[in-house]
Amino acid sequence: YSDRDGGREIYVMNADGSNQRNLTNRSDNDGHPTWSPDGRSIAFHSWLDDDAQVEIYVMDLR
Repeated sequence: YSDRDGGREIYVMNADGSNQRNLTNRSDNDGHPTWSPDGRSIAFHSWLDDDAQVEIYVMDLR
C-alpha cells in the first residue's frame, strides 16, 4: 500500500511497477492487504474516524 496521495491506499501493479491501479481510492486509511489463495480477491483493513475504528473488507478482483 502507499500513502503518496495523502491517504493510505491499496494498489496492484505488474512486478516491474508498471500498470499501477489504485484499488481503494477512499477517504479512509486502508492497509494490510492479503491476497486470497486463488488470487481472485484481496482482504484489507480500513481505519475509520481518525483510526478509532477498524473494519475488514474483501474486494473481488475478477
